[in-house]
Amino acid sequence: MFNGQCSTVNVQRSMFNGQCSTVNGFEALRWLAALTVVVSHFFGLAQVEGMPALPTAEAVQLFFILSGMLTYRSLVAKPGTLAFYKRRARRILPAYWSVILFCLLVGLLFTEIPLRHFVTHPQTGRYLLWNALMLNRLQPALPGVFETHVNTAMDGALWTMKYEVAFYLLLPAAVLLLRKWDKRIVFATGYVLLVIAQFTLRLMAYHGGGETIALLCQRGVSQAVCFWSGMIVCEAYPILSARSHIAFPLALALAVLGLVWWPFKIVWPLAYAVLILIIGTRLPLLNHCNRLPRITYEIFLIHFPIIQVAVEVDLPQRLGTATAFSVCLLLSLIFASLLHHTVGLLTIDH
Repeated sequence: MFNGQCSTVNVQRSMFNGQCSTVNGFEALRWLAALTVVVSHFFGLAQVEGMPALPTAEAVQLFFILSGMLTYRSLVAKPGTLAFYKRRARRILPAYWSVILFCLLVGLLFTEIPLRHFVTHPQTGRYLLWNALMLNRLQPALPGVFETHVNTAMDGALWTMKYEVAFYLLLPAAVLLLRKWDKRIVFATGYVLLVIAQFTLRLMAYHGGGETIALLCQRGVSQAVCFWSGMIVCEAYPILSARSHIAFPLALALAVLGLVWWPFKIVWPLAYAVLILIIGTRLPLLNHCNRLPRITYEIFLIHFPIIQVAVEVDLPQRLGTATAFSVCLLLSLIFASLLHHTVGLLTIDH
């Protein structure tokens, strides 16, 4: 699978082999997920009524599944823990820290307290410290900024980053286990343990376990299951590709059942990962999106503070919902592109 020789299974579209074509539709799926998150956050922050619920959670899970697929592939194709950490740090941290500074600049412009008090306020220092360390929940807001908003966080999308980095830190250990033991046993055991942990924490939260337990279940362990599922389908790619005519309808059926009947929620992340893999590698129409700039990570980072500013200046009321959203989306694309092309010199892709 990662031996550098082209598999005879679907060579043209193979994603997980060093010598094969990298043409695929994963970039299209990234864009779809990123735009879903932007739309959801805009209508949530602007408090637009009557909007149907968007699959925001599924969009975030898509990101984690793709991350599991591609970082696993990256580490196996290019062994070396330190080199892997360097690649991931150079891809993630410069843009992330730049957005933290961008939020600080937004705070300086929109704070309702005197600037000298804002600069010396303990909350400002805590914001920079905890957000730089990706512990955003410890200090999500800046003093005097967006205090009347439905969500006072400077960038409410950043909660994903701590989990993403945690999975990266643990990935080399997982790969080591996969090399030492039977991969099928390790993958199956890992998936079962994560699902058990997820349902245990859910029960604890339901019986008064508190907000921390609920968040750990919803945001931590749930995304770990998705990340692990991405690794599984990456490893199983040759089989899934060769039998996609069976794997796709079966995964689709399990995914639908997982949405409507709780027992099937156990296999939902894995079914979802199979669907993402097959759609991304077997749907040629999506390949055209590879021409789009690879700025979905930057869009994910930057869109939230831009929407917060739009709400602060009453843009939805002044321009109307559709126009205000178009402005926010355009600004998100512009700032994401600038971020990618300035800080992007330091980054290394998957």
